[in-house]
Amino acid sequence: MRKKGVLWLLLLVFGIGLIAGCAGGGEKTTPPPVEPKKPEKPTTPPPSTGEEPSQPTKTETPPPAAEGAVPAIVSVDWLKENLDSVIPLHVSDKQQVYNTMHIPGARFLDQRKLYAGGFKPDGPGTILSKADFEALMSELGITPEDHVVVYGNPRSPFVARAYWVLKAYGHEKVSYLDGGLDAWLAKKYPTTSEVPQITKTTYTAKEIDESLWANAEYVKGKLGDSGVVIVDARSPAEYNAGHIPGAVNLNWITTNLNKDGTFKSAEELKKLYESKGVTPDKEIITYCVTGTRSSNTFLVLKEILGYPNVKNYDGSWNEWKVKYPDNIEK
Repeated sequence: MRKKGVLWLLLLVFGIGLIAGCAGGGEKTTPPPVEPKKPEKPTTPPPSTGEEPSQPTKTETPPPAAEGAVPAIVSVDWLKENLDSVIPLHVSDKQQVYNTMHIPGARFLDQRKLYAGGFKPDGPGTILSKADFEALMSELGITPEDHVVVYGNPRSPFVARAYWVLKAYGHEKVSYLDGGLDAWLAKKYPTTSEVPQITKTTYTAKEIDESLWANAEYVKGKLGDSGVVIVDARSPAEYNAGHIPGAVNLNWITTNLNKDGTFKSAEELKKLYESKGVTPDKEIITYCVTGTRSSNTFLVLKEILGYPNVKNYDGSWNEWKVKYPDNIEK
């Protein structure tokens, strides 16, 4: 009886081992035909939709920026981060203010030198000659390759005039500091009274860019042209006293700037200008009294709104009323 019990126990153990062995063998041999197909499924949908292959292409190869291109409008935060790689120009006619306090590294640009023969409130605002511009840049130690950032009182249109003059003579790397010195001080960024040592250069300018500039004869030839809008950047009182025929009035300071001297948003500016028929499909000519306030309007339309065809009439009203007294509208 004892032998039969042992034999029965051995048979039972052997049977259990055999069943377990068969079960284990089944998991090893049956999955291969099924399992390899599962990892393949996630890789097959993208080719069928085309969505995934196109996305990496867009992110890996963004549209190339123009070589040497710089932002037209920069913030004080941007300037603080890039101060070592740019030349700030403090635009003013008050050098004593500059000598007391300016952005570190800034050079003083006398705004009166941006006009032929100097600035005259009662005279035309004709742009300085190419030779005088080259001499001015050379005295400031600037080369055509330098990135210049113009700034000053944010409510002074002379800063935008400096921007326009630089652009008109082909200086590619020029930016306007939004909010000017006020915005810089509001952030408690450092200022200095130290005047930087300047090494004079020999600046060679390009010929004036006539796609950005208009004279009296050009403006007269555009009167009555439905494809042209003349924008008067003066105050309503000045406009009502007499203006170029057909011009629309958009006071530069109330139209373009917030109370703190920063530019209004592009959306707001677009709405304001388009409501007066100043649209990007037209050629735009800006003017004021001396081509100074209109430089700010030029900057808004050309750089912030991206209008392709904008010119600043530098002689402006002081020239027009003398040259064409019979072509005045009230």
